[in-house]
Amino acid sequence: MAIAGDWEVRARIIDPQNADNVSEWSNPRVFNVVVGGITIGGLTIKFAAFSLVIVILLILGVLLILYFSNRVSRLKAMLLDKEISEANETVRKGFSEMRQNLFDELKLLESRKNLSAEEVERETRLLRDLKNLERGVEKEIDDIQEKRV
Repeated sequence: MAIAGDWEVRARIIDPQNADNVSEWSNPRVFNVVVGGITIGGLTIKFAAFSLVIVILLILGVLLILYFSNRVSRLKAMLLDKEISEANETVRKGFSEMRQNLFDELKLLESRKNLSAEEVERETRLLRDLKNLERGVEKEIDDIQEKRV
């Protein structure tokens, strides 16, 4: 790995038969070394390319996070829809059974010819309570569905 900076290089020749016979130093050559990348093994990766790879990886990471967060929110919405529909069906079944029981009791009261004032009031109260209950259940179901959206 090269160290950045200006490097001066000189050369001289040494006679192989006589080690004392050495030439003069040559004229210096100056090398300007600029580090422009990272060397891994024998491969040099320029900083611009390295930066581009990092930016691309960051963008891909953000896109993956957005994709999975969107996917999770859609799955949560689907589960909520399923729970709402199950709750809606359960409430409707329970309310239908309760309504049928109240109608059966009202039929029993109507089948009797001589109703006391208390029984007549009980019949009107049952009808009024049934209507109020129907409105309340429908309103609650609508409120749950509006909050979901």
